[in-house]
Amino acid sequence: RGAATHFEWPVCLLASGGTLIAERRAPFFSGEYPSAAALGDERIADVVWLSLPLKQESASAEVWLGDDCRAPQQKLGTLQIAPPTPDVSGDWQFGQTLRLTGVSLDSGPYWAGGEIPVTLYWQAISRMTANYSVFVHVLDKNGALVAQDDAWPGGTPTSQLQPGASLADPHFVKLPPDMPEGEYHLSIGVYDPTTSVREKLPDGSDALMI
Repeated sequence: RGAATHFEWPVCLLASGGTLIAERRAPFFSGEYPSAAALGDERIADVVWLSLPLKQESASAEVWLGDDCRAPQQKLGTLQIAPPTPDVSGDWQFGQTLRLTGVSLDSGPYWAGGEIPVTLYWQAISRMTANYSVFVHVLDKNGALVAQDDAWPGGTPTSQLQPGASLADPHFVKLPPDMPEGEYHLSIGVYDPTTSVREKLPDGSDALMI
């Protein structure tokens, strides 16, 4: 039933012993649907992303809802956590914002109308006041943009990241249905969406080509 105030859903991920692994306080329906507008008995699918520590070991974890993750109220289920394993490791620094430490990318092939799943592994270099976005662009052999996916790294505003914080950043790049067969490349970068200014790599370029 509609509420007079705008709800947020504190989602908690706890280890089997009750230790907090991750938490996210997310606005109802990502803030796009005010909870006051919800109708009685209305059911809405809502997605909440949790950023896990990159050094998190394999473990069984429980998902809970509650006003305080130290005393959650409603258990939603259990899941298994596995540590990330990048296909390629590296050290690509984008300005003084984020360092790309690894990339996971299936070798394909890919088809027109499908998706390219890419996972990027980031580490925050410094405290950021702006909320930077990450772009993953698909370029043809002439460098023309064919498809893209832009988002906060791991769905987390970068202003909330502490220096040294690490996170996995999955992207699913939707390919156009009329995309011709051929060879394409990925372009990865970091930019401030309020200015569209890209952060530079040490060589002066503003994107990493894969």
